Amino acid sequence: MQQYCEIATPKGVMRGFFHVPHRKEFPVLLIFHGFTGQCTGTKFSYVSLSRLLEAQGVGTLRMDFLGSGESDLTFKEMTFDDELSCARILLEELKKMPQVTDIYVLGHSMGGAIASELAKLYPRIQMQYHQHHVLIVLL
Repeated sequence: MQQYCEIATPKGVMRGFFHVPHRKEFPVLLIFHGFTGQCTGTKFSYVSLSRLLEAQGVGTLRMDFLGSGESDLTFKEMTFDDELSCARILLEELKKMPQVTDIYVLGHSMGGAIASELAKLYPRIQMQYHQHHVLIVLL
C-alpha cells in the first residue's frame, strides 16, 4: 500500500511516499533521487520499482529532498550537506520502525553520492556500485 508521508527536518518538511507490503515484517529500500530529480524518478521509474518491490514483500521509502519536488524550500536553497542531513533523518526514521527488518539504500547520480557519504557515517554497512547507482546494504 502506498502511503503519503511528511518528515520534518530542521530546515523544512520532506514529502514523499512509503510503500508498505502486506506483511508483518519486511525489508525497506530507501531511494535517493539525483540532482534536480524527485521521488517519482525519471518516467516514474521509482514509482514502478516501488510497486514491483511491494508485490515481492519489500517496502520502499522515496522522498523529495528539500528544494526538490513537493518538499519545502526552493532549489536554490538546497545544498549537498542539507541533502546528507535529510538522508540521515530518513534512515534514522526507518531504523525506529519495528516492522523493518533490513534497510537498503539506492541512490542515483547525486543521490548515489549522498548514499556514499551516508555510508561513511554508518560503519556496519556494505556497498555495491552499479554504473550510476549505489546500493548500500545496512547490516
